[in-house]
Amino acid sequence: MKRYMLTLISLGISLVKAQTNCDLYKDKPHQAACQYYTDAIQYPQGSKNAKQLFIYSLRACPTFGPTLHEMSVPYLKRGDCYTWKILMDRAVQDNPVAYLSDRGWCYFKFLKDYKNCYADLYRLYKLTKGVQGYSGDGD
Repeated sequence: MKRYMLTLISLGISLVKAQTNCDLYKDKPHQAACQYYTDAIQYPQGSKNAKQLFIYSLRACPTFGPTLHEMSVPYLKRGDCYTWKILMDRAVQDNPVAYLSDRGWCYFKFLKDYKNCYADLYRLYKLTKGVQGYSGDGD
């Protein structure tokens, strides 16, 4: 494995998160929010730099779903479920198909809230006509 990693590094292949193509957004606020989001995910999750860039992203576009989703994750990991829910609800409101599965999975895995988990997954099932994808842990 070590040899494989050294080979990748020597070939100049970086092992960073995939870049988002911000040019896909047609309006300037979404493009700016996307660029801040792309810069923020290069920092460790929950770090001061990432949080500041996420704030800039939300100033550019307050309803940018990827930023809302990524901002919510550290709060859930720290046990601040109230702040997580506020941010995640806004992400789901922005794009239900993209974030209902994550919210439902978090309800199940972390909060043991089976009623809301079922409601989210049922709503996702109806929106996607039965092709809802995978959960946070691959199930």
